[in-house]
Amino acid sequence: MKCPSCSAEGPDEAAECTACGVNYAKWKAKVEKAAAEAAAAPPPEPPPPPRSTLKTTLGVLAAASVAVYTAYDVASRRIAPPEETGGVLVRPDAYRPRIQALEAALYKKAPPTHADVRTISDAASQLAGAVLERHPQNPFARSAIGDLLEFSGAVAAAEEGMTMLPTARLDWTRRWESVRARRFAKAPWFHKAVTAAEGPPPDFERAAARILSAGHRLKTLLAGVPAEFEKFSVDDVNLADKERDAGRAAAEIEAWRAWRTDWQGRVDEALTGFPEPDEIPAELQFTYDTLVRSAQETRTPPNPGPGVVSSGKAVNEVYQPGKPMRDAWLAGLAEWLSGLDESIKGARAAKLNPTKE
Repeated sequence: MKCPSCSAEGPDEAAECTACGVNYAKWKAKVEKAAAEAAAAPPPEPPPPPRSTLKTTLGVLAAASVAVYTAYDVASRRIAPPEETGGVLVRPDAYRPRIQALEAALYKKAPPTHADVRTISDAASQLAGAVLERHPQNPFARSAIGDLLEFSGAVAAAEEGMTMLPTARLDWTRRWESVRARRFAKAPWFHKAVTAAEGPPPDFERAAARILSAGHRLKTLLAGVPAEFEKFSVDDVNLADKERDAGRAAAEIEAWRAWRTDWQGRVDEALTGFPEPDEIPAELQFTYDTLVRSAQETRTPPNPGPGVVSSGKAVNEVYQPGKPMRDAWLAGLAEWLSGLDESIKGARAAKLNPTKE
């Protein structure tokens, strides 16, 4: 037989295993007793049914809701603006004198000047400072302050050049009206918005007529310039000439500066009613850009510079250009302005007969 303990083979009549020594009778009795006890034991209780997750889920959601509401309440109380700001918009009444001073300079019916640049830029930065002083911790007010300083910087950038585009005032106005609408509550004393609202596309023929009219005014103004230039010397007059003949050179330079100042005033007058970007259809954009460049150059007669190594204020002073430089300036302007008519004709033809792909 096979030993139930070690599985060794042995004689069938043996009482014990010769390999491991287990007593077969005792082994059998032990196994039978264990089987009898197992049969007499009561059946095990069935496992409890799975618990419903509904209450658990509702409990978790309730706890989460409380946490979210608490966080929102704390956050909203932390960033809520003071009552006087009118919510996310700054109430403008406290700043009325500053805003009206800014708008008085901005909405002038005149071509933009460097004096306008300084006035508008300074007014915007001072307004930003006043808002900061009144609302140092309010996040919505800080957004208004940032926009005001950005507007101030955009206007101030125009002062870096010798001249500026005739459309600069419109660009500043657009920027200001955007800041005013985004950051300030409405006020009945605000200047009426003048930037164009959404509407039909610009009229081609009307825009073309206005471009030609502005170009004609510039050409008429330039036609008399050669005669005015006769009183100026043929050569450049600058610091190099002052070193040789200070009295004569100084007089000629001052005469040129006086003419230049008077000339810019006449150009500004001629540019009154200059076409604005909103009036220009896409087909005439190139023509309009040429007109704008012509207007800018017309207002800026040439400057030969000091003529010698210098520094400080002398570098940026205006000196008298010689005849070759003056003639080149007039020739360039004449070429640009003379091309306006043909440019408009080409744009009109392209509009009436678009290229088919």
